[in-house]
Amino acid sequence: LAKSIIKTPCDLKVNHEDNTLNITLHTLATPRDNDAVKKICHWVNESNTVFPGTNLRLIYKSAT
Repeated sequence: LAKSIIKTPCDLKVNHEDNTLNITLHTLATPRDNDAVKKICHWVNESNTVFPGTNLRLIYKSAT
C-alpha cells in the first residue's frame, strides 16, 4: 500500500488565504486501498503538519 501511495500522482494546490497546501491523491487500484488512503489522510491531517520552511499546513485528501 505504501508503495502504491508513493507512486500515485497527486494534485497540489496552495491556498494563501487559509495558509494550506492541499494535496489530493488520485485513486488507487482497489476500493480497499482507497478506503485505507482516506483513513491515512484523516490521521495525517490531525497532526497539523506544516510544510518545512513555510507556514502552509498540509491537508491530504483522496480523490475518491
